[in-house]
Amino acid sequence: GHYQLTYSQRNQATMERSLVLSIVILALINIFDSVSNSVVGPSLIFYVTEMGGTKEQYGLIMSISFLVGMVMMPVYGAWVDSNGNRYHAPYAACFCLGLLGSVVYVLAVVCPRGTVGVAMIFMGRLITGMGVAGRTLAYSYVATAVPFDQQRTTLTIMSMTRTFGMLLGPLLNLLVARVDSELILSRHLGWRGPVNP
Repeated sequence: GHYQLTYSQRNQATMERSLVLSIVILALINIFDSVSNSVVGPSLIFYVTEMGGTKEQYGLIMSISFLVGMVMMPVYGAWVDSNGNRYHAPYAACFCLGLLGSVVYVLAVVCPRGTVGVAMIFMGRLITGMGVAGRTLAYSYVATAVPFDQQRTTLTIMSMTRTFGMLLGPLLNLLVARVDSELILSRHLGWRGPVNP
């Protein structure tokens, strides 16, 4: 009886650690998602036009991420339901797609200006949209895995992490603009110094 109690306590502790780790990961995903949106949003039109795109192409690229995300949300929900309410594989897919989309988006800058560069930006935002659509699973995961009396606190923390990411994004955008300005001066004038973006 003592052994069974000890085993049960250990199993409970393991489950609690796994739950805390999952919530931490969800919070980090929220921060990453909010930061990336805050950084990409204000600068996207300049990125597209700098790569030879038009304002119409900018509108399409801006919309595609949200459109694909809307389509993928029920896909992830159905995946979880058909997978015995397991979230690991869908979340791993979301994370990998989000990371791949960000890499493709950034690599567009080394592509030729015009059709190729704009197409790379488009593909980056499309793949990113597929990845961030999985964030909707966070709320169903909380409802499924977190004890009812802790759900409100957990959801509050997750909302706070999204807000924190939205606050952090503009600061990173300012840093990116400053670095970009310094690189432009360094490239064209052979001088590197502090520049107000």
